[in-house]
Amino acid sequence: MPDRSRHQNLQPSSAADTHQVVQAVSTTVVTGSPSPSVTGEPVTFTATVSAAPPASGTPTGTVTFDFGDGTTPVVLPLTGGTATTGHACTVAAGCPYTVTANYNGDVNYATSSASIIQTVTPGQV
Repeated sequence: MPDRSRHQNLQPSSAADTHQVVQAVSTTVVTGSPSPSVTGEPVTFTATVSAAPPASGTPTGTVTFDFGDGTTPVVLPLTGGTATTGHACTVAAGCPYTVTANYNGDVNYATSSASIIQTVTPGQV
C-alpha cells in the first residue's frame, strides 16, 4: 500500500488569473489618383488598413471617406484590408481639399485614420 503520510498536511487549493485582451492597433493609409485633379474629374481614393506590429492579421469592418468638399461621407466595407471609392469634386473653390479615411475598427482592431490633400484645378474652357 502506498505511503500517504507525506501528503496528509496538504490542503486542496486552486488559483485563477484574469487575462485581458485588448484591440490591436491599426494603421490606415489613404491615397488618391490622379492628384491633382480637374473639376469634375473622377478620383480614385483607396484606404489600406493594416495591423500595427506586433499585431498581425487583416482588419475587417468599414472605412468612412470624408472628401472635405461638403459632400456626404461614404462608408464602405474593407475587402482584404482595403476600401476603394471614386469621387469627383464639382467645384475648385475651397481647394485644396483634405480627404480623410476613418477606419471604424472591429472587434480585434482599434480605429485609425489618415488624410491627404487633394488639389482640384478648374477645367479648361
